[in-house]
Amino acid sequence: MKEQESAFVTSLRDRIVYAYPKLGADPTLLHRLARAYSEAKRIGLTQDDVIGDFLRLEALLPSFYRRPEISQWLGKEGDSADDRFQDMLELALKRFEQGQEGN
Repeated sequence: MKEQESAFVTSLRDRIVYAYPKLGADPTLLHRLARAYSEAKRIGLTQDDVIGDFLRLEALLPSFYRRPEISQWLGKEGDSADDRFQDMLELALKRFEQGQEGN
């Protein structure tokens, strides 16, 4: 990983820990985020804000991108990887909100 990319991941890790202090106790967090960053680039994510969302999700749901249904969705042909990931987040949020309305 290049120095600039490493600085991006470290900075994001610091912001994640600020927002979720309990994650600061996870000794694997930086390594997981670095691995997720590499995966985000591999699948074609290019926008820093989208990559940031990808890493935030990794912090909260380790290895989420390895789940078959997510991996398949992100690897689909058509829209850009950034658009596919954002669509996936919107769909997940909508499903979560619908589930909360039923409670």
